[in-house]
Amino acid sequence: MKTIVYLITSFIRGGAEAQVAKLAAALSNEIDVHVVSMVGMPGDELEHPELEGKNITIHFLGMQKGKAGLYDLFLAYKLLRLISPDVVHSHMVHANILARLLKPFLCYKLISTAHNVVECQGFMSSIYRYTKRLSNINTQVSQAGLDAYKKEGLFSTEDILLYNGVESTFFVSLDSLPRRGNNRCLKLLCVAKYRPQKNLTGLIDACSLLKNKGINFSLEIAGDGELFDEIDQYRAKSDVANEIKLIGLRSDIRELMKKADAVVLSSHYEGLPMVLIEAAAVGTLIVSTDVGGIAEIVIDGDTGFLVKEGDMVAFADALERTAKVDASSYKYMSCKAIIHAKEKFNLDSVVEHWQKVYASV
Repeated sequence: MKTIVYLITSFIRGGAEAQVAKLAAALSNEIDVHVVSMVGMPGDELEHPELEGKNITIHFLGMQKGKAGLYDLFLAYKLLRLISPDVVHSHMVHANILARLLKPFLCYKLISTAHNVVECQGFMSSIYRYTKRLSNINTQVSQAGLDAYKKEGLFSTEDILLYNGVESTFFVSLDSLPRRGNNRCLKLLCVAKYRPQKNLTGLIDACSLLKNKGINFSLEIAGDGELFDEIDQYRAKSDVANEIKLIGLRSDIRELMKKADAVVLSSHYEGLPMVLIEAAAVGTLIVSTDVGGIAEIVIDGDTGFLVKEGDMVAFADALERTAKVDASSYKYMSCKAIIHAKEKFNLDSVVEHWQKVYASV
């Protein structure tokens, strides 16, 4: 039986972390699976219910964020030597660099996956560029990311695209779609971490513009992060304080999506956001900035609406267009979103592709 280590920067739930958990769970019956998190502590894995009851060993290196030293490198080396994996599959920039630096001293094949179009800059970008050939294969989760990485010299020409995916059970059946469209109150949902990247103040501004257009709406923002208090204060001072609710971390995201008329994302940059794949899988329309690989998820005008990054006037206009979609058109767009997502982002197909990659290295 092969032994594989998923090395990741953090295991606190996010898009990349969720995808690692899904892959680990899907393969745990066939191979010996270990997950190694550079930062964090025992208990972080509880945010991934798909791991419950699975034969997966989870390790935490206990590194401090942004402060890895030689002793931390030694601890990582010692753990990987003890596990003696056949394959290390690293995810995100810090884990990718760590796995590359340790590879010459340990006997494993290395696959490094990048999850964002912008993951590193400056000195870190130089290290990433100069260590890229230490990986047997480098992969990106979006075509936009792959193109950007090759253009910047962060990937080689032979490096490849492999999408993230959602479980087949997450998809909504086409014959059981809820009736949505042309409602008296447009129900919006945003699932995001409270970080500058997500531009949540810009989203609030767009909602203010939407209100000025005379559109009745409500917006729920699910998530947490270091800017929670700042965003809450910004919301409270806006003229849409009553329409917007910050609902914190939720475990019922799928149900919230099914009840929403649109899932919205106002990010400055992204990779391939899992939340939008999940929204498409349940047939909920998407309004988002056109950044990263989002255009690979959303067919503009057919399964949602895309706007230029930072243009909150256009964002408000797209929300208004969504509010005016009638029930028949909404059902057509929902069906198209589900079919498109199944073709590109079904986890069963994603796992099959990864199994072929693991066997090839």
